[in-house]
Parts: sequence; C-alpha cells; structure tokens
Amino acid sequence: MSKLYAISGVTGMTGNELVRQILTDGSTDVLNIDKTLTPVPPTPIQMGKVYARLILSTMHRQESTADGIIRVYHSPICQEIDNYNCSAYYEPSYVITRAYNQGNFN
Repeated sequence: MSKLYAISGVTGMTGNELVRQILTDGSTDVLNIDKTLTPVPPTPIQMGKVYARLILSTMHRQESTADGIIRVYHSPICQEIDNYNCSAYYEPSYVITRAYNQGNFN
C-alpha cells in the first residue's frame, strides 16, 4: 500500500482517485466471450477467488497483502486469466501459480 501512496504523491492524485483510474483504465471487454466455450463469464466472486489464491500462493515473506495485490494485478498473466476464451482461468491453482512464476502459460 505504501507504493500506492508513493505513486499517488508523484501523480498528484489521492489514493482513491488512483485506484479508480487503475480500475477503469482497462480496455479488455471480459464479457465478449465465445458462448460455445462458456455460456456465461465467471462471477466477480469466482474471479476474486482465483486471484486471491494466486496472490496468497506467490506472496513474499515481508510483503503486505496490498503490495501482493498490486504486484499480481500488474502481471501480464492477468490478461490471460481474464480472457475467458482461453483455458487460463479454468486451470487449477497450481498451474496458474506456475504460469505466474514463469511469466506465461506455455
């Protein structure tokens, strides 16, 4: 969280303004899915569980939960997890963790 406040100090935004910008800057339409692969996208709760497991499984010893969230959400793996037209979201937790550590799902 300290990094978030440090960034907000540089940008001149409050922490809340920065979080709102981060959450709304995405250009991926997660609802644009192939209905033959999955009839409906995962719920926010389901996605939260996937990300929570990834954050907890990759946390460093002295890292705060907030810093772990920021670290994971800045990973390119998130684009693959959020693309429901590929299998990344549906993989078991250990596969997602391994992909995160490797930097890709290949």
